[in-house]
Amino acid sequence: MLGKLMKYELKSSARILLPLYAAALIMSCVTKLTFKVGGTFPRIISSLLMTGIFIAFIVMTFLILIQRFYKNLLGDEGYLMFTLPVKSISLIFSKLVGALIWLCAGSFISIISFLILAANHIMLKSLFSSFIGLFKYFNFSTALVGIQLVIFAVLSVSVPVLMVYSSLSIGQLSNSHKGLASFGTFIGISTGMQIIASLLLTFMNSIHAFDTIEKTLRNLFAVNNGLPAINLVIFIANLITAALAVLFFYLTNNFLTKKLNLE
Repeated sequence: MLGKLMKYELKSSARILLPLYAAALIMSCVTKLTFKVGGTFPRIISSLLMTGIFIAFIVMTFLILIQRFYKNLLGDEGYLMFTLPVKSISLIFSKLVGALIWLCAGSFISIISFLILAANHIMLKSLFSSFIGLFKYFNFSTALVGIQLVIFAVLSVSVPVLMVYSSLSIGQLSNSHKGLASFGTFIGISTGMQIIASLLLTFMNSIHAFDTIEKTLRNLFAVNNGLPAINLVIFIANLITAALAVLFFYLTNNFLTKKLNLE
């Protein structure tokens, strides 16, 4: 059932996002062409259009992902979705995975568009050589760094998405102005996180924890080109980010399960 939910989510979002991605690639090619053979005016027009496409590209991706969650689970479609023989965890997870897939696809399209605009055969050859050169340093430690960086990237994207989901789930408790309540909840959560982080940093500084951390990292950086230190730093970052993701996932699931308000 989870697979069907994810398939439905991807197909629904694809109707809007795929044409937007195609437009970004086409405009990249047109802009590249005008810079080669066109005059000043066509270059300006193409650059402006390209800038507009990318702004719309970024904004629309996030708005569509937010809209899909709100409309599908908290709007009129919610009456149908919550009658399906699946738990709310599966509904949230399908939305999250769909969001991650589209954000990864958007990042890939952005990279391709940049290469179309900026790259030439010399630059591409240099990038390819650099990529091949990375394999010379491949070992267990470097592989672990790479794996942890991938995990960190996924978690770093998941946290803001889940944060928005939890804000929408809390904001739907309001009988009126749910969008405004959700926005206020998001601002409140963001502010609260900043206050907690500031207090935690102040406390750690007061007990001289940073001196101990700095000494430990210096010792680790002296071993195996600093890879143990890098792995440790990324591991701690992953733990913190994963804890935030679990917290926001729990909040979203809790409010959708126990305090759902579709009126």
